Amino acid sequence: MVWPSWVRTHAHAYAPIVTRDETGVVVPGSGKPPLHGKPSTARPPLLLHHFVKPSHRHRDNATRRRVVFGAVCLLALIALLVVTLSRIGAAQAAGRGDVMKNLRNALAAACAAANKTTVMFVTQVTRTSRNAAKGLLEVLSFKSIWGVDRRTRVQSPFGDADSASTQFLSLAKRFRKRFVVPTLQAFVAVAAFLSALVAADRMFHFYVAVYWRRIRKQDPAELRWKSAELPPAESVSAQTISQFPKVVVQLPMFNEKEVCGDVIDAACGLDWPKSRLLIQVLDDSTCAETRKRVDDKVFEWREKGIEICARRRVSREGYKAGAMLEAENDLRGRDGLFGGAPVVTGFGGELLVGRDDTLRSVNGSIPRGGGGDTAISGGVTRVAETQNLETKSPADQNATPENGGYEYVIIFDADFDPHPGFIRKVVPILIANKNVGFVQARWTYNNTHESLLTKVQAISLNYHIRCEQFARHAAGVFFNFNGTAGAWRLTCIENAGGWTPRTTVEDMDLSLRAYLKGWQFVFLDAVTCDCEIPACYDAYRKQQHRWSCGPAQLFKIAVTQTWAAKNIPVAKRIYLVFLFFGTRMFASHVVSFALYCALIPICAAFPEVVIPFWALVYTPVLVTISTVAFTDGGWKTAVPYVLCENAMSIVKVTAMLSGLLGWANAHEWVVTTKLGRFIAKEVEAVKGGAVGKVTEKVVCKLKKARGQRKTYGKECAMGVFFLSCAAYGAYVHAMWQYAVFLTAQGVVFLAFGLNYVDGK
Repeated sequence: MVWPSWVRTHAHAYAPIVTRDETGVVVPGSGKPPLHGKPSTARPPLLLHHFVKPSHRHRDNATRRRVVFGAVCLLALIALLVVTLSRIGAAQAAGRGDVMKNLRNALAAACAAANKTTVMFVTQVTRTSRNAAKGLLEVLSFKSIWGVDRRTRVQSPFGDADSASTQFLSLAKRFRKRFVVPTLQAFVAVAAFLSALVAADRMFHFYVAVYWRRIRKQDPAELRWKSAELPPAESVSAQTISQFPKVVVQLPMFNEKEVCGDVIDAACGLDWPKSRLLIQVLDDSTCAETRKRVDDKVFEWREKGIEICARRRVSREGYKAGAMLEAENDLRGRDGLFGGAPVVTGFGGELLVGRDDTLRSVNGSIPRGGGGDTAISGGVTRVAETQNLETKSPADQNATPENGGYEYVIIFDADFDPHPGFIRKVVPILIANKNVGFVQARWTYNNTHESLLTKVQAISLNYHIRCEQFARHAAGVFFNFNGTAGAWRLTCIENAGGWTPRTTVEDMDLSLRAYLKGWQFVFLDAVTCDCEIPACYDAYRKQQHRWSCGPAQLFKIAVTQTWAAKNIPVAKRIYLVFLFFGTRMFASHVVSFALYCALIPICAAFPEVVIPFWALVYTPVLVTISTVAFTDGGWKTAVPYVLCENAMSIVKVTAMLSGLLGWANAHEWVVTTKLGRFIAKEVEAVKGGAVGKVTEKVVCKLKKARGQRKTYGKECAMGVFFLSCAAYGAYVHAMWQYAVFLTAQGVVFLAFGLNYVDGK
């Protein structure tokens, strides 16, 4: 059975992945299902079996509304006609003048009667609405004295309005007391428990980080891991070159023309022997200008003797993970192995490599070759789907990179700027410790003070990098690769199942599978790499959606295998399932939205619902202090940080639900817009006197980067909701302490919804 397209698109748990560029335009050919995903004829979730076509449902509702409206109008016309005829008959019976005069009098009397009837009807509706609103307010405010003001007694043809109002208020009072209040109190209890869990998780990481940083004042990486000694750059010779393993630097990018040249320059400037280094620019760009800039940079550095190539695919299937998966084919030796891979000879003399593809995709394994046509600048290489061989013409031999023997891969996103000594600081750890799968460096940010939005993001990222990642490594529990500014052992990637696009966090996915295989990871706090924080709210919003949706997808897929991993101690499995995923990836989003953005505003109308003081004050204060402590001067932005994090909670919660429930936008991949050092360069040019076209260029670039001002309905609705709750709580219950917080939070929600957070 083939389900309709609207069911497959909106309800299928594995809906087609849609890619949009920085302008929001759908990239051609991106509506295909995920790499080796389920076919389009798969059955949708059982919860959708009751669906009917929306067009039929909407058409029936519209028809029903039109019929009711037409009947009301017809009855009004009939009543007007009856009144007019009766007036005409009365005038004729009284013998008043001629027919025309009698007709005018009848029409005037009919109009007066209709006017009087309309006024009476409007008055009746107004009084009834006022009484209903008054009763509703009395229900919500839970007045101690219930009754009806006798001075506003309404004579109604439908009965005694006071009696009906009294019955309604009594019923509402019982319903509120027996159902609404206990339900809200139960939700408050659950949210308070989750907030305590989040606070305990934060304090654990805070304690571990402070202990190592302030008390012991040591880096766990220096104490626990060995580092290989390599000859300095000036003493590299034919006798010492063998001490340097072959390293590949991969630069995945997509339509990032403002930063593509800078990252290529930084990668080619790394301190490593040229004969042992390969730069792969994994360019999936559809922008002609970006492709031209990449080709120019590749040509420039090839002329300087750097082994560099731009690798392009016909289809963006799999996105970043798919590009890195296919690029692995260029890194194997003639025996099909990576450098440093353990080789085992079978009974038949064939080479056996331990591989496990059980977790590589949603519905099975992915072939080692990515398949399809792959273009390398300077020549075209066809990657065979089944044989995993490269067929090159003699003219292409000099254009393609040296094939094989690479041991380590270093990954930089397009907005990162590594310093020249980066490889010499991370690769020796991998050389000296054969059980280490990857080494992660610490991020630093070059545009922290650009705006309030970037300052808030810097606080959040600093806590994640400087506290969470550092503390997890120090405590010996699981921490994930951050997707960039790190080095992987290629045999570890292969042993863990390779890159897979089944989630939007391919880095966390691969880290988890490698961890379950027994590999260990290293976090180098002393090694840093500059990067750029999204300066536009739209880019930040899309980034947070991807980062919140991916862990939910991964948890749903791998939680069973994670708990069943017998080679991992029980305590570490408990931490991984309940704290890493349960608390950090789920409970923190739920608490931020459910408690601080839903229950607290609602409780302004229900003062009898008790929120524990520790959950209302102590817990958020502890969480905030433990977060801002890892950012220099972070306490100055603590209050805006809390308000902005609450405002982003609605985006994170919907993204988390999207990943858990498999909504249509769960696999949507939108590249984060970046400005890079372009603006800084142009500003320096202006300071140097090169004004005119340069100034115009800067202004045009800023406008294009930020685009047209967009509005976001969810944030605007939450802002109106908060302001309404603040006004009600202050006016009805004199809850000024709530009103101050709700007003401030409502203003921030509106600022996010109207996109007024990009400025200085």
